[in-house]
Amino acid sequence: MSLKVNAGEFIALVGPSGSGKSTLLNIIGALDRTTSGHTVLAGEDITLASDRRLAEIRRDRIGFVFQAFNLLPVLSAVENVEFVLHLRGQRDTRAAAMQMLEVLGIGELAHRRPAEMSGGQQQRVAIARALVGQPVLLLADEPSANLDSKTTGGLIELFQRLNAEQGVTIITATHDPLVEGAARRRILMRDGQIHADRTVG
Repeated sequence: MSLKVNAGEFIALVGPSGSGKSTLLNIIGALDRTTSGHTVLAGEDITLASDRRLAEIRRDRIGFVFQAFNLLPVLSAVENVEFVLHLRGQRDTRAAAMQMLEVLGIGELAHRRPAEMSGGQQQRVAIARALVGQPVLLLADEPSANLDSKTTGGLIELFQRLNAEQGVTIITATHDPLVEGAARRRILMRDGQIHADRTVG
């Protein structure tokens, strides 16, 4: 596979389950290493980068929204969101974390732990955590899977605003036609390969 993503794009990876969408996201996000070839992120070849360097890249440049929320169960919603900022050595993180929870419409859940929230609420906490660090690249794996249509609409609006106003590059794997329809570039995957690649609008 050969794929070039330009800064500022909003891309939807679509295709059946098992087609390689999540694996591709993990490679782009420096979570998985390729067995051959090269991965270049923002001009840096990360193929042979050390684990420490990959961790720095993920911390400083990339926001992740996983299918399995990956929230820390012992932390409250606002503490989960703050966690990313603490990893960067930032202080006075509460206001930024609370603001992002408010943007996602769950400010009132700030002090609940994951076990005390629904799947959709946990998903919004995960999205808030991904966005609070103002990443240049946002990778989202089925971000609307646990959201109702109204919340999905709000999420799409947020993604579009981040993309248009702040130039955040967004790549999302999705089965949701609403999310797919919001992306300006749609890549169809089958059996680990790109079957079609088209830009719309």
